[in-house]
Amino acid sequence: SREGNGDKIRRFKEAWSCVAAVVKDILLDRYRLLLSLTPDDFPCNQTFRLWLTDFAADGGLEAVFRNGTLSFGFIGLAEAVEVLTGEKYFLSAEGRAIALDLLRHMRTVVDRYRQEENLNFTLLASSGEYISGRLPAIDKETFDHPAVRKGFYTNSFHVDVDSGLDPIRKLQIEGPFHALANGGCVTYVEFSSAPVGNTDAVAEVIQAGVDHGINYLGINFPLDRCRDCGEQGTFDRCPACNGENVHRIRRVSGYLEDLEFFTSGKQSEVARRRPNAPAGPTGGR
Repeated sequence: SREGNGDKIRRFKEAWSCVAAVVKDILLDRYRLLLSLTPDDFPCNQTFRLWLTDFAADGGLEAVFRNGTLSFGFIGLAEAVEVLTGEKYFLSAEGRAIALDLLRHMRTVVDRYRQEENLNFTLLASSGEYISGRLPAIDKETFDHPAVRKGFYTNSFHVDVDSGLDPIRKLQIEGPFHALANGGCVTYVEFSSAPVGNTDAVAEVIQAGVDHGINYLGINFPLDRCRDCGEQGTFDRCPACNGENVHRIRRVSGYLEDLEFFTSGKQSEVARRRPNAPAGPTGGR
């Protein structure tokens, strides 16, 4: 129960706050080093005047860069709740309440730094392309847990990639987190194939995103192309020529890329993904 996990949750918040204090000092140190430079260190911006405020105006570099963001990024909220409670957070109202409580705590700490320093500290729900595999590899040396052994940590506050939730339910669960991640965030749904000609499914997902407070929405689907004959679709072996020389394009962390070039953590993630919907006319509901 949440009461039974209360002490672990409290200690987790305390540990996160200690890490956040170190991160704040690192961000401030980098910010101050940036301000120690001169306008000539930014020739591109000087030439093309890319900033709203001119470097040469009153206030110099500080007048420009103080409007930037100093972000606290996070991944693995799903794994954190699973380790703390023994259950995946999306499976119960209690789990979802704990996940939101942890994120509210994080946002409260970041907002306090924002007020104290009068700088734009934000909470960033990160995809963590490299660290998604790097951090569990480090943790595996000390801890043994299924959340660590699978080889990657889940993006930001996302539900587990193998949840199999229908897309509308996934959007409903992840929507409340968007209001807390003011440094940026995304929610995606996974289709089993390209929704070509199926505008109803796409429109349904977009409308659900609007309804549930999703401020950045992605629709993922696999795309395979036979390098030998050019056949496209979703397949392990080419249905046209029976070849196995298949080029696989996948969307992970907000961009399309050849699956072969993903980091080890992201390759582990793709291997475990389950679709939230087929590309059928109802979007899988």
